[in-house]
Order: sequence, then structure tokens, then C-alpha cells
Amino acid sequence: MAEDKESYERGYDLPIDSAEQKKAEKDCEEMMEAICDIYEEADKGTSINAVISQETATKMQQVIAEKDVPAAVSGFDVDMMNYDAMEDFLDEASAGNQSEIILYRIHTDGTVSREKFTFDGVDMYSLYTKGRWTDDIKPAFSVNSRSRLSQWKYTEKGWFCYEYCTAQPPELTEVVDAYEMIRVKPKTSEY
Repeated sequence: MAEDKESYERGYDLPIDSAEQKKAEKDCEEMMEAICDIYEEADKGTSINAVISQETATKMQQVIAEKDVPAAVSGFDVDMMNYDAMEDFLDEASAGNQSEIILYRIHTDGTVSREKFTFDGVDMYSLYTKGRWTDDIKPAFSVNSRSRLSQWKYTEKGWFCYEYCTAQPPELTEVVDAYEMIRVKPKTSEY
């Protein structure tokens, strides 16, 4: 129990309930299966590390968005789909109300992340699950983490900015960049 209390105080590497982890992986796997054909047919470049085009990422995003969940594309200047649900969550959290949302993101290497943000009325937490493609184009999971956000804000222009709690020196010998910015509201012409 002392170890759990210490983890919660640190805010990172928090324990993940096995049923919740299985659900996160299952949900992410279902989304990946829905976009599998798009990924398989995409030009991924000649590098050992796949890189997909913005067009491919957007096609994948559209399929995921059809499931009525917020869907974003990382690494490209693409508007979030179903952003209103994400904005409602952030408005509720900003007002101090308990709330949760699941955000799916397509990454430039074709991987898919599912991030469940939970605001308990005081703190915001993230359960992050990332799915990658195996050589035979099957979903596999290598990342599952739960962290508290050390700080977060939702800006007037529609940016969700946050920082994960992470290990700090002397526990680490180098600084970890734990900041994220996600554009929630679509970009306007006067932006």
C-alpha cells in the first residue's frame, strides 16, 4: 500500500486496473482493425520506420471519427473531428466538474493511440494506450501508462495544453519533455 501511495504522489507510472487495460487495448484494436486496409495499402516510404502521408492519416481519422469519438492526427495540421465532445469535456473540467473523454490519435508512423482523460474534480489523469502494426499488419500494444497531469489548460483559441507528471532529476539524468498541445477547435481563417 505504501508503494501505491508513493506512486499517486509522484503522479506517474500509476497502477492500471487489468480490466481497464484490457478494455483500452480492445477498443484501440477495434479502431485499428477498422483502418487496417487503409494502412496496409498506404505508401509508408522506404525507411525501416514507416511514415504515412497526411492524406492517409486523414482517411484513417475519418474512419475512426465515424464511431462518434474525437479523432485527431498528430504531426500534421489537420482539424480534430468530433471536437465538440472534447470541448465539452474540457469545459466541464474547467468548471471543476467530474468528466471523462477518450481521444484517438493517428500518428505519422501509422500507429494509433487511445487516450482516456479523466477529471475527478481536482486532478486530471491520462490512461494512454498505443497500438502499433506488426509485420503481418496486426494490432499489437507496447505502451500502456497512467499518469496525472501536473498542469493543464484549455485556451480561448481551442488548444488543450498539458504536462504529464514525470520523473525528475536526480531520478533521471536528463530532462523529459512531458508537454503536449492538441488543437481541439478547428482553425479559423483569422487564426
